[in-house]
Amino acid sequence: MELYHSLKKNYVQEYPNLIDKAIQLITENYYKIYGIEDIAVKIGVSKFYLIRLFSRTLGITLAKYITKVRLQKSVELLHNTNLNIDEIAKTIGYASQWKSFHKSI
Repeated sequence: MELYHSLKKNYVQEYPNLIDKAIQLITENYYKIYGIEDIAVKIGVSKFYLIRLFSRTLGITLAKYITKVRLQKSVELLHNTNLNIDEIAKTIGYASQWKSFHKSI
């Protein structure tokens, strides 16, 4: 029973920390994240663990969260710059994923 409590304690402490790290990484690097694997490697967990943890904690998939961050930034750029949609897509990380950007809009 003692092992269970120590594992539970560590899990609860680590849980928000990993999510915080993932969110910070996405916020600071949304334009150069090419996949969830990039985030998982940088915070030192498996891709599948991160996906499950993120969804259970925040109630949104990691992929949707990244898309929302990128779309918020694109709206900001549309309002505050003279960049066209092609330039904005490249700026927020959709340079090679043009169709993905249009589907997100």
